[in-house]
Amino acid sequence: MKDKLRKILSLKVSIFLIFLCIFFITYYSIDRIIIYGFLRKSMDETVTQVKWQSNILASDILAMDFLKNPDSDAADVEIQQMAYAYSARILIINSDYIIVKDNYIFDEGKTIVTEDVINAFKGKSHSHINYKSSSAVITTPIIDDTGKISGVIKVSISGYATIQTINYMKRISIAVMIALLLVFSGILVFVIYKLTSPAKDMKEAILSLSDGDKNARIKKQTIKEYKDIGDAVNVLLDRLESIDGSRDEFVSNVSHELKTPMTSMKVLADSLLATENAPIEMYKEFMQDIAEEIDRENEIIGDLLNLVRTDGERAVLNIETVDVNELMEVVLKRLKPIALKNNIEIIFESMRPVTASIDRVKFIIVLTNIIENAIKYNHPEGWVKITLNADHKFFYVDVSDSGIGIPEECKDQVFERFYRVDKARSRETGGTGLGLAITKNIVLLHKGTIKFYSKENEGTTFNIRIPLNYGGKAQ
Repeated sequence: MKDKLRKILSLKVSIFLIFLCIFFITYYSIDRIIIYGFLRKSMDETVTQVKWQSNILASDILAMDFLKNPDSDAADVEIQQMAYAYSARILIINSDYIIVKDNYIFDEGKTIVTEDVINAFKGKSHSHINYKSSSAVITTPIIDDTGKISGVIKVSISGYATIQTINYMKRISIAVMIALLLVFSGILVFVIYKLTSPAKDMKEAILSLSDGDKNARIKKQTIKEYKDIGDAVNVLLDRLESIDGSRDEFVSNVSHELKTPMTSMKVLADSLLATENAPIEMYKEFMQDIAEEIDRENEIIGDLLNLVRTDGERAVLNIETVDVNELMEVVLKRLKPIALKNNIEIIFESMRPVTASIDRVKFIIVLTNIIENAIKYNHPEGWVKITLNADHKFFYVDVSDSGIGIPEECKDQVFERFYRVDKARSRETGGTGLGLAITKNIVLLHKGTIKFYSKENEGTTFNIRIPLNYGGKAQ
């Protein structure tokens, strides 16, 4: 049942139902407050007036000696006027608890012994209001100049006139409610249209995209919330398009990179086959070139395998406790011959002993790629400085160099697969363009971050931050 309701309740219906609920709750609350507030105020004012009139009537009854002579026309007229004014029943009771006057006549001569009458003969005025039935009873003692209580006036009033007024007010309020409901419903329909039409545009754009229209985008919206959503979706679509393009480019680059050494070997082999009685020196030279191309092919395949192993959710780390200082010494020892060949000075500065939970093999790849790049893309007689530091939560590796730097327009593409800042130099140094992509993947697998700062012809600094204790997926 709930699933069916979710399907039926669109945004339009939901907003309209919420509006109706709020409208009727508000109307009901106002109706209760205004109408029943009016009722209470009206009844309270009427009772106050009746008390005042009862005191006047009590004085007149004493003056006319009405309790002993109930046939007084003047007193009778006053009683009838008061009864008419308040739609009241008035009982005049003497000291023997006998009703000497009832403007309804029915109970004249009868005895009345009720709690309010008894209390009135004790000198206590009493009033009781029943707001629910819009009625009230007021009992007033008739006290002479000596303080003696000669009788009691009991006035019972009904709120007939008040009820009539309230019913009239209710009819007016219902008419006003219907008019307001129609007006606000019209406004609401317009507002709902303005709110839901952008959602419809978004839906159509997304459906167009799912149908294969890669250029589908969400139109600019005027409502801020929809504008933010639309902009976010458009950014996502641009990103997906970029990823799709990168994937195509990656496949093309892989094909090209793998094909290039094969083409070179084919040319060399064909040249040897086409040359009759080729000297042994030529064979040795060509075979040396073929061996170098095979090494290059192996390097590309190795980097591709590393990229696959470190990319995606299936990548697994072999976490172990590693002395990072010792690991750094191992990497620098391997790279020292390359640095000596290029007359590059390597400076290693360790601020403190660092032990961390990392994948030893994969982190060697990270350090090797970053430091080897700093050596290879450097100026002659240049320098590379490696700094190792740590705090209570992370360890930090900073690799700075005095090299060629990275041009501003290339910085956004540094970590892309097969991207080379200096393509000519990359060929000379044997780079595949996959090293930094692999490095970034490994750093992210360790829940770390990698950033760089570079200025062309002045040098580059890479900053790596890795948690000391790994908390992710490990084997």
